[in-house]
Amino acid sequence: MAQQPPPQPGWYPDPAGGWGQRYWDGTAWGPVAPPAAPPPPAKRGVSPALLILLLPLLCCGSCGVLGLIGAFSHHDSGNSKSSTQAAAGSTANSTPTAKPLPGIGQEARDGKFGFTVISLSRSQIAGDPSNPYLQSKAKGEFINVRLQVVNIGSQPQTYFATNQKLIVGSQTFSADTTAAMGVGGADEEINPGLSISTTVSFDVPPGTVPNYLEVHDSMFSGGAKIRLQA
Repeated sequence: MAQQPPPQPGWYPDPAGGWGQRYWDGTAWGPVAPPAAPPPPAKRGVSPALLILLLPLLCCGSCGVLGLIGAFSHHDSGNSKSSTQAAAGSTANSTPTAKPLPGIGQEARDGKFGFTVISLSRSQIAGDPSNPYLQSKAKGEFINVRLQVVNIGSQPQTYFATNQKLIVGSQTFSADTTAAMGVGGADEEINPGLSISTTVSFDVPPGTVPNYLEVHDSMFSGGAKIRLQA
């Protein structure tokens, strides 16, 4: 009797009687294959009746969520607007305002000196009225500025009349040296805490209206301005 050929390689029911399958490779049986995983349960859809019942609730919930989002957006927008306004107000309030310049009778300080304009006058001749060699005749007219100068420093400091300037619009006028010598104010040393009264005369065109006196404690100082008009 002819021998039956072996089966082809593949998966076959377990010849030992188990529930699984075993692989035959043509010469020997392999291990038992694990059982196949059960298929996932079928998805159950929502019935039309249940959907009709849930629809109003879903709509109300959506409206509520949208309302909350709108409320928070409005609140954040309001806060942002308030913050912007507050920042703008803070910036406006923090803007430094220019301090008004001192006028006649008010002190202006530069370096070691405090200057106060006492009065203004006009004349054709300035200096020592009793000494013609210490007088100066104006080419136009003199504006005479009566000054009080106090040493606010801790060391002696020399006052010079020629360091003071008269400002008229965009023009600058220098002090008359001869007139300053006639009143003893050309150059005078002032000790700390002491003051002098002197006059500075400026030769200007007749009818000139001065704007400022620019005072200096030295020729290299930054200077300070005193208003000569109200």
